[in-house]
Amino acid sequence: MVSKQSTAKQLEKVKIQKRNLQKEMKENSKNYIHEFRKTVAAALISAFAFLIALSWKDVILEFANYIKQTTNIQGTLLTAILVTLISIIGIMIITKYVANKAENK
Repeated sequence: MVSKQSTAKQLEKVKIQKRNLQKEMKENSKNYIHEFRKTVAAALISAFAFLIALSWKDVILEFANYIKQTTNIQGTLLTAILVTLISIIGIMIITKYVANKAENK
């Protein structure tokens, strides 16, 4: 026969396990919400970046056509070079910004 004392110990163990499980679930849900927000933010930033790129496309094409009229360089080649240079500069700035943020944490 099981004594009252051993039953009380088992009940206490179950209560402790329950509390630990609740804490873990709460922490996991906070992590999930945090990751979800980061993902949504990244998607929104990407959408805005795409809009910016579309608006600059016409400016770059007009500039390339203007230079094409004054030189013998092909417009498509010039456009590709300009877009590449702008992209490289943007990547360098973003990489430096992210690295600085990581160091400050």
